[in-house]
Amino acid sequence: MILVSIPRDTWVPITGHHTAKINSAYNYGAATLIKTIENNFGFKINHYMKLDFDTFTGVVNAIGHVHIFFPAAAYDKPTGLFIKTPGCVALNGLDALAYARSRYYQYQTATSGSDPKHWPIEQDYDLGRIRRQQYFIRTLAEEAINALPGFRPDLI
Repeated sequence: MILVSIPRDTWVPITGHHTAKINSAYNYGAATLIKTIENNFGFKINHYMKLDFDTFTGVVNAIGHVHIFFPAAAYDKPTGLFIKTPGCVALNGLDALAYARSRYYQYQTATSGSDPKHWPIEQDYDLGRIRRQQYFIRTLAEEAINALPGFRPDLI
């Protein structure tokens, strides 16, 4: 299995339609999005999984929480993300969604003070979000596997 992240603002020919941002291909249905990805990036998609916000938060809450490491306090006003202290933080479903959706990620520096409106904003927006989402998915998978009753990593 391979997971691929494509920045949502990537301009491509939408199969059977016009050129637009790749995220608009889904407006024509999942089949059009799949064909658009296959035609533009040259790989075959055999299966896909759709996660809406409720499903995403439900998956996280089903395993209890996901531990995410924050090297600095973090803030994103549009998503509601606000991590006040650096370190490993146990995120519930709603906090995890705020983290995964964050495009305007701000972080505290040694000189930026405690008010997040003075913190610098990450400059690579969607690419930063993709990095966070990939880190989150890897961490979620590890925690889900470890939450399995009787799981023995020494047998892998």
